[in-house]
Amino acid sequence: NYMDIISKQKNIKLKRLSKSIFLYVITYIVIYFIAQFILNSQGLVYLQWFQYASYALIGLGVMAGTFQWIMTGYKTDHYRIKVGVLLLVIEVVVALGIIIVFYTFNNRESIVTKNGVTMVEEKPNFSFTNWTNYYDYQNILVRKNIVRIHEEYGQSSREHTSIDYYDENGNLIKSVN
Repeated sequence: NYMDIISKQKNIKLKRLSKSIFLYVITYIVIYFIAQFILNSQGLVYLQWFQYASYALIGLGVMAGTFQWIMTGYKTDHYRIKVGVLLLVIEVVVALGIIIVFYTFNNRESIVTKNGVTMVEEKPNFSFTNWTNYYDYQNILVRKNIVRIHEEYGQSSREHTSIDYYDENGNLIKSVN
């Protein structure tokens, strides 16, 4: 009888855990960063759109998990509502702050055709320098992490002051001024 009660309690905990949004968010985070480590060891990085989508998914998952935790974890409605609103407001404010920082300080990426080759173009979002880097495009999720072409521009952003070409190992091949 006692063993049946313990077994039933374990089954209830396992069912609750399998329905936990936090479990799935943590699993996604672990898989994402292990894959990122493997990609980096192969000279690849995620494209920005995939990074941003992953961060958004993680953020929304944390917010949904917090809401789920609050709804199932507290006994009184009054306390649950106060804590829930406070946590969700804090999470939203932090998420908005992170979005502003990412948008302000990260470079922009786009997929372009350069010299007849599909490449990933990287430009500064807000910067006092005018430059563009080009990387080898691999697929819809990843690109190489070695700059293949680096362009510097003058004040007008239309005139090149220099263009550097690199091989697949990052060694300078040719520099045009």
